[in-house]
Amino acid sequence: MFNYERLDSFLKKDPLFSPSFYIDVDYTLINPDNTVNQSMVVLIKDLRQRYGDKISIIIWSSGGKRYASEAAEKAGIKDLIDTCLCKPIYIIDDCGDLWHTNILTIIEWNCAKNR
Repeated sequence: MFNYERLDSFLKKDPLFSPSFYIDVDYTLINPDNTVNQSMVVLIKDLRQRYGDKISIIIWSSGGKRYASEAAEKAGIKDLIDTCLCKPIYIIDDCGDLWHTNILTIIEWNCAKNR
């Protein structure tokens, strides 16, 4: 379940804070059996309804931008997201390999176990 209180507290502290939600396609938005993960659709709709343009919702996939866009269309959420992207190959950040330490994983899926 998503912790709305934590996001609300960030937004209250800094009105210019604009969090981004990156949602993967395979095994997250789209289930292993190629059906849409409806719980993810509900979360995306709820986030957009609660926070409007205070947040960014990005669908991304190692399958590429077009693949991510097709998945968003299949899930019926294309109008709710800001963009579709290919997952990054390179990340350039002053924190080096520690850039991800400030990222909160909402749902963790054991890829090796579930594929």
